Amino acid sequence: MADNIVRRRIEAETVLNRGFAAYAEDTKHFQGEADRSLSSVDQISEIMYVVLRDSEGVLAVYRVASNGELKYEERWPAELA
Repeated sequence: MADNIVRRRIEAETVLNRGFAAYAEDTKHFQGEADRSLSSVDQISEIMYVVLRDSEGVLAVYRVASNGELKYEERWPAELA
């Protein structure tokens, strides 16, 4: 059980790192520097999202596709704000 928790934490950190990389490369949607301590990987209805935030709020949201790809979300679930 503890192994599963550690594995999920490592996977979440990996996905979060990929979200930061995607955001840094995404000049179209870049709004400012995201804060790692405020950002997260969240799951809603079995869909995972990378949520990048700064002190003002949400900067960007990426949906994690079943194949692992990140897709920028123009609109996201209210629960993520």
